[in-house]
Amino acid sequence: MNCDNPKVIAQSFTSQFLRILGETDIKDEIRAVIMDQNGATAYFTFTSQVRPIIHQFRIYGPRNSLIVDDDHQILIREKGTKYKSYLDHFIPPFVYAKQLAGNGAYNIKKFLKRDFHMSSGMRNLIELFYQSVRYDDPLPISYKEIIITTRIMDAIFG
Repeated sequence: MNCDNPKVIAQSFTSQFLRILGETDIKDEIRAVIMDQNGATAYFTFTSQVRPIIHQFRIYGPRNSLIVDDDHQILIREKGTKYKSYLDHFIPPFVYAKQLAGNGAYNIKKFLKRDFHMSSGMRNLIELFYQSVRYDDPLPISYKEIIITTRIMDAIFG
């Protein structure tokens, strides 16, 4: 997404499970739609009630889309290609299977190299941050991206 001021539509509520227990102040269900001016849309869902627990982020653009699965360390690229006739039912599953197998092989490779950590993204950001302080390298996340992210979070939790 490339937008200085994305539009955010968010709704939060207390799940039926917590309401049955008499809790009404805790919001354990959040749905958010984030849109930029270039036609990209992202969906964010937080829920404490579905199983299996899912930590996914999906971004939909005018031509292609991405699915990021943080739990399983998977990145899937969805192409906007439409195949003719019944091919649309046969080709995409094989394309997804190839990507999933590639993600699995990559994760095994990182595990065997002892470089597979549950919070590797956070670890990498912290290391890059310390490098930026120590060696005056560029920040791992620009101030502009930090401000945009903060605006999105404020809109969701507001």
